[in-house]
Amino acid sequence: MTGHAPEDGYITFILTPEQVRLGDITDHPVGLLRITEITQRHDTWTLGGKHPDDYTPIQELETPPLVRHVAGWDAVRVHRKPAHGERLRTPGHTREIKSHNPVRRGCYTHVDGWDASCSCGWVSLTNPQRGRQSASGAFLIHQVEVLTAATVDKYPNLAQIEGIEQQLGERLAWEWRNRHASAELTGDGDTVRDRMGRWAGALDTEVIETENPYCTPPQRLLRVSAPMPATGGSSVGFDLRAELAMADALT
Repeated sequence: MTGHAPEDGYITFILTPEQVRLGDITDHPVGLLRITEITQRHDTWTLGGKHPDDYTPIQELETPPLVRHVAGWDAVRVHRKPAHGERLRTPGHTREIKSHNPVRRGCYTHVDGWDASCSCGWVSLTNPQRGRQSASGAFLIHQVEVLTAATVDKYPNLAQIEGIEQQLGERLAWEWRNRHASAELTGDGDTVRDRMGRWAGALDTEVIETENPYCTPPQRLLRVSAPMPATGGSSVGFDLRAELAMADALT
């Protein structure tokens, strides 16, 4: 859906703001955000930038067109493309690049291409590669897939979230705390209700409405939850929330 999947060369991480790098791509309420500026404050970090497809240069000292505020103890979904020449650490996965069908002719060895494989048993489906560089690139994609799979293993709700996002055709700006994910919807009452309803339908559950007594004027709190079994003392489910002014909530 995004063009930033492992097959595109992007690793998916769940990272705190302190671990985020310039150039990473994260979620934003209006779409995606390529991070060009990171600002650390006391408790909140600000990730600033622009849409990945926006190539308009940001002038010096100009405020980025998109910003996202994240608490320092929360984590966000990040897509990261390894820098050129960067060596990724994937224990248990050793690169094996070998010549394909080598033929010895005098003092020269002629090959039909190069095969990329891994010590874990993975073999590139595109073998033979045209050159060593192509074979190395195929192995890099394998490493990206391994690192993304490790993220999914650590955050089981990520696979469910991305499956529903794919189904509904929309991405949300999720935040993880103790492996539990949450997102907040904003907008007018009808739009929020419609989006909430579609998520509830995908989860085969209902939208729960309660009054928020701590707001003036009064507001209604809409929530859709997808709990999962607690692991290691913490829930790994997720919930979707929205607050509506009472006038919108009653329409």
